[in-house]
Amino acid sequence: MRPGFFDWAMVWRASGVRDVAYVLGNSIPTEVRREGEHEWLWRYIDCLAANGVTLAFDDAWEQYRVLVAYS
Repeated sequence: MRPGFFDWAMVWRASGVRDVAYVLGNSIPTEVRREGEHEWLWRYIDCLAANGVTLAFDDAWEQYRVLVAYS
């Protein structure tokens, strides 16, 4: 058996946009984030599409706005 670590504080069921919002909202200065967030969200959507997952920008943007405020 290998030792491991499980952090219950980080268990949360949400869309993948949560991870995008968490990283952008906590790792990038606000003024830089505001300049690039649309482009970065489009890149995320394009990567999903390349793997067969469809996500409309308006839906992603709405989720992102809620989740970036939460994080």
